[in-house]
Amino acid sequence: MQRRIPRLLVLSLAAAVYAAGLSACGPIPADTHFILTFGFGEDELFRMEDGVCRVADYRICLSDLRLAYEQVFGSALWEMETDGKTMELRLREEALAEVARLGLTGSLAAANGVVLSDREEALAQRLGTAYYEALSPEEREQLGNITAEEAMACARELILADVLYRYLIRDVNPEISDDEARRITVEQIRVTDRARAVALQQELAEGRSFEELMLTEAGDGTGTFSFGQGEREESITEVAFALNTGQVSGIIETADGYCLLKCVSTFNRAETDANKIRIVEIRRREAYEAKYETFAATQTIVRNEALWERLCAEDSPAPATVSLSEMVRAALEELQ
Repeated sequence: MQRRIPRLLVLSLAAAVYAAGLSACGPIPADTHFILTFGFGEDELFRMEDGVCRVADYRICLSDLRLAYEQVFGSALWEMETDGKTMELRLREEALAEVARLGLTGSLAAANGVVLSDREEALAQRLGTAYYEALSPEEREQLGNITAEEAMACARELILADVLYRYLIRDVNPEISDDEARRITVEQIRVTDRARAVALQQELAEGRSFEELMLTEAGDGTGTFSFGQGEREESITEVAFALNTGQVSGIIETADGYCLLKCVSTFNRAETDANKIRIVEIRRREAYEAKYETFAATQTIVRNEALWERLCAEDSPAPATVSLSEMVRAALEELQ
């Protein structure tokens, strides 16, 4: 008998570490359907309406994620628990979600007639082979005795995800005004005590320079900062963007103390131009996600529950010393 599950809870450990690398990576829409069933091939983790996701993809994704997180947080991360669930289990759930999303991305590519060019196919073969050859015999064994062909297939899926992303956002080119992207530069003094903030304000009134007081109050939160709308606390942003060049603010109460600001520049051209590019990429990401989620909501994923339970019960090997997703990301950056 089949049992329909309305959604899969995906818990991300630190998406900024990994998701920035590949265009199609991210959470699965909440209304994507999962069905528990039987009769899979021994290496089939998911079935979809026009394809399958194999366990080799999951093992590669799990190793890549583990390597990325350990480079930032260290291996002790996996011993921690949050809400009664180990970080190790959260990692495996995230890898499962990434593999399922790659499968759905492949289906979306097929629905849009998006395929790899001969050049991109060759790139997938080259990267998959390079990844396989970079693995030690022990690492290949830890990845389930992965083959070069399986590594190539995974590289192909990662490249296809990027090709699909660029195809679906090809007409998304919003005009971003200077005002929307404007970034300003301020000097900031932060203290934890309001009485001290009042005393600093009095010293400024008596003729001491803002820069001199920055030296006496050196510490976390004191310094020179550039930012745009929505990047700082609202109380700081509202005051900072109303200042003229050289003007000093009154005392600003924040979530972690009190601030005084001095405006250095009301318009940083170089940073504003860079912010325009960032905002355009955000709009493109939003446009892509809207198309992806609309498609994914119509799809059904069939999961090999028995295989997933076995994978969850496996020991936690050290990650491979090379990341396929990172190799693909770097190669695609060179092409663009």
